[in-house]
Amino acid sequence: MAKPEVQTVNIHLTNQIIQNGEMNQFQVKTQGQFVQLGPIIYLRYQEDAPALARVTIKLSSQQEVMIKRQPQGEASTKLIFDQRQPRRFAYQTPYGSFRLRSQTQQMQLFLAQDPLNGQLKLQYQLFNELKLIGSYKLRLLFEQ
Repeated sequence: MAKPEVQTVNIHLTNQIIQNGEMNQFQVKTQGQFVQLGPIIYLRYQEDAPALARVTIKLSSQQEVMIKRQPQGEASTKLIFDQRQPRRFAYQTPYGSFRLRSQTQQMQLFLAQDPLNGQLKLQYQLFNELKLIGSYKLRLLFEQ
């Protein structure tokens, strides 16, 4: 098995959230790691707010993204997005597990090698078993 390529990158993430008619936006600017293992890319970084958490974004193709968030001392949560079809998954919280469904409306991935930089644009909706929870727009930029 080939040794993964690990590089330090600057990460700028913007997330726009619309829930119950209200819009909130937050940004994260930090350093992280770009890890390439064959065709799969992982971006890893530490998030400080709203709580200390490790975040891993797995880019396995132009059509599928997984975001794993591991708050300190809590269960990890995984969000799965697939451009081809809705995805169902269990969302872990301190209060228990919830079944959610993601409906990816737009996914664009750009990656350049020299110098290393990239961009992920993700627009999606999350649903529980009964209704729409919210609409989300995520934009992730990274560069060496």
